[in-house]
Amino acid sequence: MAMSLPWRAVVAKFPASEVRTSETLERDESFDGLPVRGFLWTLFFFKMGTVVAIFWAAGGSGEAGILLSATTWPWLIIPGIVLFGWLAFHLRLRRARARRRELQRAEWMVNDRETMGVSVRPNELDV
Repeated sequence: MAMSLPWRAVVAKFPASEVRTSETLERDESFDGLPVRGFLWTLFFFKMGTVVAIFWAAGGSGEAGILLSATTWPWLIIPGIVLFGWLAFHLRLRRARARRRELQRAEWMVNDRETMGVSVRPNELDV
């Protein structure tokens, strides 16, 4: 005679990390990276603050500026790419929306000689 285990006993055999419910699966799939981005931007601002503090402590000397720019230029590439990407995306979005408005206007545009109340017949246009 086979003895069936209650479901709690089956679940108790697995570590908590292996028990997957629909809520945990949905939460894992909806990860948007906001905490990671927040951490990275915080790290970047603290790094830039440190660079400014070092430059200020060095009295703004040229040697300190050269040394700081030589050691921190990689820190400026990624934010530059991010900002350029954001700018390029929004410029492209504005152009696409303007083009869409033009096409919609052209699709619904009435004849130049036609007004709200008066309509010109086609044979009158040939004068």
